[in-house]
Amino acid sequence: MAEFRARIGVHYSHLEIADDQSWGRTDWANVFFGRRPTGLIATSPGEVFLVAGRHTGTVGFTVRVNDDDPGADLDGFEDVVEVPFETSRAELKLIQRAGEKSHALPRLPAGPGSYRMRYHCRDGRSWK
Repeated sequence: MAEFRARIGVHYSHLEIADDQSWGRTDWANVFFGRRPTGLIATSPGEVFLVAGRHTGTVGFTVRVNDDDPGADLDGFEDVVEVPFETSRAELKLIQRAGEKSHALPRLPAGPGSYRMRYHCRDGRSWK
């Protein structure tokens, strides 16, 4: 397991995970209000849109990359969502609103391909 952990700035309650080639290509309004509304997370090839529990400020954020299914971790979380995710790159970044800052995430050990992504929420402020 590899891990990234930081306090991340959010604006308008969102941030993204994406590869360098895919970031900014998705029409997120269409994703959220059209084909796949989930409320907390939406995916598009190479991109993930995450809704945070705070409009503006910082949230604690952890990204864990596991070689296999780590099992359910539900204790202390108010919301847990799992979605499929496709990527053509093994290198992803956590991107703060409008791309003003990005953070390299642990490399995907299996490389490009299909993944399952779980998004956990606690206290309406911290996301995992």
